Amino acid sequence: MGLTNVIKRKRREAEKKKRKEKALKYAKIAAASATVGVVSGVLIAPQSGKETIGDIKEGASNTGKAIAETSKSISDKTTQSIEDTKSKIKDSKHKIKDYFDKKEAEIEVIALGDSADSDVSNEANSSEEINKSENAEN
Repeated sequence: MGLTNVIKRKRREAEKKKRKEKALKYAKIAAASATVGVVSGVLIAPQSGKETIGDIKEGASNTGKAIAETSKSISDKTTQSIEDTKSKIKDSKHKIKDYFDKKEAEIEVIALGDSADSDVSNEANSSEEINKSENAEN
């Protein structure tokens, strides 16, 4: 079991690393998009300074909300993916156990069949020996 635990741990670490990389990628995209949006808004805006500052504050607030929503979405998808994987592993375990149980039953049937064949053979040999001893006595 030690080897399977090591493999499972390594697999979990790899999955965790992938999730972190994916979340970081989305965060970078969101931050870059927000920056581009704010800069282009400031450059294009035909408004006064106070209005522009208000727009920047609103844009920053919206960006924060968008990042929070994206993070929540990633978290939900990751959680669902983990649950799906756990379910698939559980199903696979059951299938493997059923397969081995079936094979074990087949082996037992074969072993019982061989045992019955040897019992019949032993009975035949015993009958022959009895017949020989009776013939020798006569």
